[in-house]
This record gives sequence, structure tokens and C-alpha cells, in this order.
Amino acid sequence: MQTINVTAPDLPKLDKYIKLLETIWETKQLTNNGHFVRALEIELAEYLKVPEAVLVNNGTNALTVAMLALGLEGEVITTPFSFVATASTIVAAGLEPVFCDICPKSLNIDYRKIEQLITPKTSAILATHCYGHPCALDEIEKIAESNGIKVIYDAAHAFGVEVGGKSLLSYGDISTVSTHATKVFTTIEGGIVFSDTHLNKIKSIRNFGIKDEHTIEYVGINAKMNELSAAFGMLQLERVDEHILRRQEVSSLYTEILSNCEKITCHHPKGVSKYNYSYFPIIFGNSDERERAVLKLHSHGIFPRKYFAPCILGQKPYENFRSDGCPVAFDICDKILCLPMYSDLNLSNAEKIAQLIIESCE
Repeated sequence: MQTINVTAPDLPKLDKYIKLLETIWETKQLTNNGHFVRALEIELAEYLKVPEAVLVNNGTNALTVAMLALGLEGEVITTPFSFVATASTIVAAGLEPVFCDICPKSLNIDYRKIEQLITPKTSAILATHCYGHPCALDEIEKIAESNGIKVIYDAAHAFGVEVGGKSLLSYGDISTVSTHATKVFTTIEGGIVFSDTHLNKIKSIRNFGIKDEHTIEYVGINAKMNELSAAFGMLQLERVDEHILRRQEVSSLYTEILSNCEKITCHHPKGVSKYNYSYFPIIFGNSDERERAVLKLHSHGIFPRKYFAPCILGQKPYENFRSDGCPVAFDICDKILCLPMYSDLNLSNAEKIAQLIIESCE
């Protein structure tokens, strides 16, 4: 069995990409809102059922742009169970993260615990749709409205996910997506920002805050996507539905086999009308059971990931920020494991992975 990592990028046909690169070579425009960036933004908005999509150079800067666009100050309530960029962007923006525990069922921020953390310094909630599973949208919106604060959704994993036929990316004051190489839809490195009301400011901030040749309108950063990445994304979008369908087949096979093991819980999304199968997380009964499975898989050249462990709150740069203790997040971090998931994963290999996990539990 060959080495199998937790993910692998879905690459377009090289000859098709070279053809697009030839166009870029002819125009000599490599960045600064070029043809492919503008074209991809239009196609993405149509595909994702949103009014407009704003491309940036990575998912981390997508969050930074969002916070700058909303003019946040003071504290931002967020989740400790996410990729570290969710928290690091808050600190980098001069704000203070306040960590709220997660729901043991959804693994998203627990809306029932948010209000007790709100103070006069609170300016926003930054919640992650972990694994592309929707947060408690209505409840979070009500909390934000009643307290006069903003909502940003880190939807890094939620490309194409829909709730009731509506894009998950259309919720919150601003939502952001990552298009990193590990994601369902990739531009190699990149991100997307979505908002109904802050689009002009977002576009200015991603380009140093420039309004026109003579005017700096806002404090901004350099978050522009380049043409090579956008061209790559154009080809990715042509086949993303096919890639998602293949991921669904892998997910179904994993579920069929692993659902027979009492020591494992397969974590599936609730309340979605369309899902992207970006991850396949499973939860063990305890950390020892997980470690046995990991060692078993490693011995066969298979490398899953403990997304998202260790817990952000347990890391030195974040351990002194205010929180509610986050016991559920720490517990899940000890038991979570994401299995290899990508469109080119052979079903026979997926079956082998599932069987090895079951063997480790015996």
C-alpha cells in the first residue's frame, strides 16, 4: 500500500493550465485584479449562490480583511477548536480572543455559553463552521443582534455547503473561505470573502486601503490574489462537483464500515441540504484508543490527522486569554481523528483504512 496522507490536491490537467498561463504571459499582468481574478470572482458568485465573491491571497488574510472591514475593537469571542489561524488573526489585528467552549454534538462554538462571556469590550463573535458543519446560525444571530455585536464566520471548510438550499457563506456580517491546497476547491493558496454590505470596503482593504490613485481610504493590507492562482481556480471550478461526488463515495464507504464499531462515532453534518465532504472526522472513546489506531495506520503508511488538536487554548501564546475553561474542546481534542479524504483516494484503500481502524479497536 502506498503512502496515503490525510489529503491530496485535485490537480487540473497540466496542458489546460499551461494554456491559461500562456494568456498570462501574453498580457504580462501577474496580479492587481487581473482578468482571471475578475472572471473567477464572477463564476464563484454564481456557483456559490451569493451576490459577490472577493478573492484574496490566503484564508488567514481573508479573516484579517473581515476584521478590518468591520472596524472591530476590544474582544472577540471565538472557538478553541479550529485551525490556529482563527485565533491568531484576532491577536494580529490587535484584538483579544475570548474562548468559548464547543457543543459536544456539533463541535462548533456552543451558543448557549456565548452570552456569559460578553462584556462591554466585546465587539464580535468569530465562529468556525468546523469541518463545514453549520454553526447554530439563528441562535448566534439573535445573540449578536441583542448585544449589538458583529458576526464573522470562519467558513474555511464550507465551500459549497448549503442549508435549506441557501449558501452557508451568506450568513453573518462577513464569511470567509480558505482555498488552500488542502481544500475541496483550491487556488493553491487563497481565500474568499463574502458580505452583503461591506464589499467596497473589503475590496479596498485587500489592496492597502487604496480608493484611487490619489486616495488611501482605509488602513489596509496586501491581500490580493495573483493571476496564476486564479487561473488554477478556474480549472478547479470546472470539476469541483465531480471531486465532491468522489469524496461522497469515500465518505459513504467509511460510514458503512465504521458504523459497526461501537468504539467509534462518525461525525456527520446536521441540517445541510448540500455538503462538500471536506473531512471525515471520527471520535474515539478515549485518547488511548485513538493512539492505537494512529499507530496501526502509520505502520501501513497511512497518515490521518488529529484535526484540531492540540486545543488552541492549551497552546502557550493563547493560554492566558479569557475563556470558560473549554472542557469539551479539550476532551474532543484528545479523541478526534480525521481520516484520509480526497477525490483520488481509491475505494479499496479507503476500505483498508477503515478495516485497520476496526482492528485497532479489537
